[in-house]
Amino acid sequence: MEETFDVFLIDCEGKKYSSKTISSHIGLAMKRVDEDEELKKEFKESGKKSELEFLLGNKGDIAGSEISNYYKKITFDSELASEIQKKIIKYYKDRGWNLEDLAIEKEKMERGEI
Repeated sequence: MEETFDVFLIDCEGKKYSSKTISSHIGLAMKRVDEDEELKKEFKESGKKSELEFLLGNKGDIAGSEISNYYKKITFDSELASEIQKKIIKYYKDRGWNLEDLAIEKEKMERGEI
């Protein structure tokens, strides 16, 4: 049985970004920003340290990871998720993927819980 390994990003319009040669979210984010002049400009103006932080925290991208049947995770910010992305998140949730909502994590940090 062949092992599945996939990392991907999904933008607010539901477009999925992945690569056969890039195996990290950071690498995908760097490639995505580098290939889009408007995103590149927004990233520079945002003051964020990394392209991934910018895409997840400013643009509302979803990050997904799948390693065979033992690791399946979607990371997103529910406060930034578009209607299309909410349907995508539900799709993965219904298939048993682990969900990490960055909005909840930020809220916990603000309350000093983590």
